[in-house]
Order: sequence, then C-alpha cells, then structure tokens
Amino acid sequence: MWIGEVENSRFWLNIFNELKTRGVKDVLIVCTDKLPGIETAVRAVFPRVELQFCKEVVGDLKKVYQATTEDMALLELEGT
Repeated sequence: MWIGEVENSRFWLNIFNELKTRGVKDVLIVCTDKLPGIETAVRAVFPRVELQFCKEVVGDLKKVYQATTEDMALLELEGT
C-alpha cells in the first residue's frame, strides 16, 4: 500500500517503478477512474499496458453480477 499527499504522475511513476524493481515483468491491464497522471506513468514503465476505465468495466460486467445463477454469470462473463 502506498500513501501520498497527491496523486500525480510522479506519485504513480514511483509506484510502478517500485513494482518493476520488485520483479513485476509486465502489467497488461490497469483499471482506473482516470486518476491524474496514472496513464502517463504506467505507460512509461509498462508500455504494453491497456487502460480500462471503471465505468466501462462496470457497465460490461453488469450482467455478470446481476445474474441469478453462477452458470448464467459465467455465460455472461464469457460474452464480455
């Protein structure tokens, strides 16, 4: 867990660099609510990353978490 005074690109760059230093080879997906500076920072350290925004993900998963059975949820998940 990281705590900072502000969430800006320098803050996020430090986090992603630390993750890389700890052995993370690549980050493929970052889901964010468009935090300031996160896109620039993560792409600087993990250039292959795909950014997804929370509202888009929640919208895509709505049918999954509203399914009445596990089987229906799995079918919906495969369709997203």
